[in-house]
Amino acid sequence: MKKENFYQTKIKPQIKKGIDEIRHPGNHPKTTALSISIGIFVGIAVPMGFQVWAMALLLLVIRYNLMIASLVSLISNPLTVLPIYFVVISIGEYVIGVNFPWDIFYDFLDNPGIEKILEFGEQGIAVFFTGSILIALVISIPTYFVSLKTITALHKKNVNTLEQS
Repeated sequence: MKKENFYQTKIKPQIKKGIDEIRHPGNHPKTTALSISIGIFVGIAVPMGFQVWAMALLLLVIRYNLMIASLVSLISNPLTVLPIYFVVISIGEYVIGVNFPWDIFYDFLDNPGIEKILEFGEQGIAVFFTGSILIALVISIPTYFVSLKTITALHKKNVNTLEQS
């Protein structure tokens, strides 16, 4: 009986506190929500292969959980990148009013590299980044607020559960 009571009162709360610290560094749900939002933004706005570098540079300026952001940035992966890029480029074409060099894009898919990206030219790169930044903002900003509300509710639920045990 005493061992079970010791576990419930001393060990279990410390385990929950440790898990909560991993989920919310500094125990701030805002940091976790920001990490999710940054991961979404970078996953969409930055081309694959440059995402880790972009997040590392952001980490120098903004305090967030790099692990969570990196996991969430996997929104763009080999299975989803083509549909994402198609939408991004289509939006960029519409906003800027310039045709994207799709033939170079298909060649890029067969043989990716920085030299192929440069073949898109200024207009092609402008189309891509205009569309990607717009889509990333439209998705990542609401993601921050939804994540913050969800994480805060989960955090309150965990605190209430700790107080009841």
